[in-house]
Amino acid sequence: MNLARFCIVGCLNLTLGLTFVACGDDTDKETSVDAQVAPAVDAAGQTPDAFVANGCGPSNTVCTGETICVNDACESVFGRTYEFQVLLVMVETTDSNGQPWDINGGAPDPYVVVEINGTEVLRTDTKDNVFSAEYATTTLEVIPAGASIKATIFDSDFDSDDEVYVCEANPVTPQQLRDGAIICAAGSLTDAPSIMLGVTLN
Repeated sequence: MNLARFCIVGCLNLTLGLTFVACGDDTDKETSVDAQVAPAVDAAGQTPDAFVANGCGPSNTVCTGETICVNDACESVFGRTYEFQVLLVMVETTDSNGQPWDINGGAPDPYVVVEINGTEVLRTDTKDNVFSAEYATTTLEVIPAGASIKATIFDSDFDSDDEVYVCEANPVTPQQLRDGAIICAAGSLTDAPSIMLGVTLN
């Protein structure tokens, strides 16, 4: 595992509450790469422990703007290869009509399809009769600037599969890529419906 990926995953694990970001608008301003590197110090001039753990390079700088930590330097976040994995999905106990998912009252059979700019790049296996699931399937994909990333949960049925929940980052933001995750949730990640899509620098 390279250092950049370690930084992203570590940040996600240490500050999960900070990664609940809205899918869509990118508030980062376009500036030069040199101007997008900020020293990891607080108002008192001290280096917070979290930034020490997740800093980039010998000066523990924090990559901002359209950059991400790559081999101890802040480099362009787009045009790079990322690993996609559906880390967690939570499904409500009834469908959108308030009815059981199955005729016999059982739980849904969820699987997830991930798309970049409308093209399918990942399809998980199906988990039978569960309201929450994690998936091991991964894929490596290049993310261009302005890309739309969509993860859709489906309930597998005999006749036709029902769309359960859609999470879309349109466009995906540099901060989501630095966080290593795209998260959509009704409340917290443990409130259904919700989905956490891992998108980590390869």
